[in-house]
Amino acid sequence: MYDDGLGVRQDFLKAIYWYRKAAAQGYANAENNIAGAYAHGLGVPQDYAKAIYWERKAAGQGCVNAENNLASLYTQGLGVPRNDIRAIYWYRKAAAQGSAAAEASVGSFYASGKGVSQSYTKAAAWWHKAAAQGDVQAEYDLGVRRAKGLGISRNDIKAIYWYRKAAVGGLRRCGKQPRFPLRQRPRRPAGLRESLLLV
Repeated sequence: MYDDGLGVRQDFLKAIYWYRKAAAQGYANAENNIAGAYAHGLGVPQDYAKAIYWERKAAGQGCVNAENNLASLYTQGLGVPRNDIRAIYWYRKAAAQGSAAAEASVGSFYASGKGVSQSYTKAAAWWHKAAAQGDVQAEYDLGVRRAKGLGISRNDIKAIYWYRKAAVGGLRRCGKQPRFPLRQRPRRPAGLRESLLLV
């Protein structure tokens, strides 16, 4: 409540006080929130080493947000040396719990070959999982791969479909620009059912 200012005045110091009480009882979400406070300097001085400490505690209990955050810290080298192998490990753990963001990140690791053997096919498979949950970055990445034929067959109509889904989902706010104009409707061959375009 205090960190979001819900029903009370926003006060990060009080939020940290209550998170510490909950963390002392082993509550993983509280540990994850303390880690976030240290990572962003909210109510405490910014300290990535302490953020890593608290994320590890929470992730060790299976907190999916902590697993994602820990992977991100390893990816960026914040509080720990950059380590793509450790990052992909934590993203896979979060993905196993159904995290769309983690699934999209695993796809990106396969596309780049960081921490894993490069495989556009595996990248596309992970992005499909994330896109099925509405992850707009995965939708955009599928559009790019369909447009270029990387890991999946090249198909401009399907590329446009994925670009549109990403744009509708809000990716334009992130500064990503689809390659195809959004108002332009793809021409569909006569007799082709709409449902065939949706993959």
